[in-house]
Amino acid sequence: MSRRKAPPDETSMSRMVTQMKITLALAAVLLASTAASAQTLYQVAPGVANGVLNIRRGPSADYSLLGGIPPGALVNVYRCVPPQDNYSKADWCEVEYQGARGWASTTGMAHAVRPTTPLAYPYAPPTAYIPPAPTYAQRTPTQLPTYSYAPPPAPAYEVADWVCSPSITITKEDSNPVRLIKIHAEGTRKSLLRIRVSQVLLDGTEFQRTSQYANDFKVFSDSEHNKYGWTGTYVKDPNVFMRAEFSGVVYTEIQYKFGVMQFSVSTPCVKEG
Repeated sequence: MSRRKAPPDETSMSRMVTQMKITLALAAVLLASTAASAQTLYQVAPGVANGVLNIRRGPSADYSLLGGIPPGALVNVYRCVPPQDNYSKADWCEVEYQGARGWASTTGMAHAVRPTTPLAYPYAPPTAYIPPAPTYAQRTPTQLPTYSYAPPPAPAYEVADWVCSPSITITKEDSNPVRLIKIHAEGTRKSLLRIRVSQVLLDGTEFQRTSQYANDFKVFSDSEHNKYGWTGTYVKDPNVFMRAEFSGVVYTEIQYKFGVMQFSVSTPCVKEG
C-alpha cells in the first residue's frame, strides 16, 4: 500500500519561489551577455551618398532622422531586418555610434575587423552658441502737420457821434420843440460800454436824457437785431418808462405808462466825422 506525500508547507513554497527568481535573473544576465557578444563591427563606406550615413528611428527611410555617421567611422551593428518599404534595396540594421542608437541602411556599410583595443571616438567639445545681434528696421519719424491758429478778429471798438433831426412841429402846448438829438456811443454792438443822449431845443437849450430818466438808467446791446440803446424810469413819474433803440441809422424812443405804450417816435440819424 503506497503512501501519499504531504503537501509542502509555506516555508518550502517560499524557498521554491526564491530559487525561481534567482534562475530567471541569471538567465537575463546570460541573454544580455550573449546579445552583447553578438554585436558585429561595420565601417561606413568612404563614398557614402551625401557624405554621411543617416541614422533613423526605424528600419525605413520613412522614419525621422536621429543623426548622421561620417565616412570611415566604425559602428556596432546588433541586428538586421528586411526593409519595411517598397523602395529600399538593402537591409536595415540597428546600429550604435557615439551613444546614439538607431537604424541605418546596409548600402552605406561594410564589415570591418574588430580592433583589439576599444574604439576611441574623437570628441569635439561643443562650441558656444552666440546669438546674432538683433536688427531693427530704421523708421523714419512721421512728420506731423503744422497748424497755424489765427484768433478771430476782435470786434471793432467804436467811439462815434450821431446827429438825428426829428420833424419840428410848433404847437401851443409845445412852442419850444426838440430840434436835434445828439448820440455819443462807445463800445461795440455786442458790448456797449456807455451811451449819452442829449436833446437840443429850438431855442438852443441842450440837456441830457439822463437828467429826465436818471432813475435806473441803463444801456443795452442787442446784437441779434443789430441795435443798442438805453432804458430808464421818468424822474417825475415812476410809472413812466422809456426805452430808446438805435440802429446806427434810426433813433427810436418808445414811452410806456403802467406797461402800456403811450407813443413811439423815430428819427433819422447821420454819423458825424
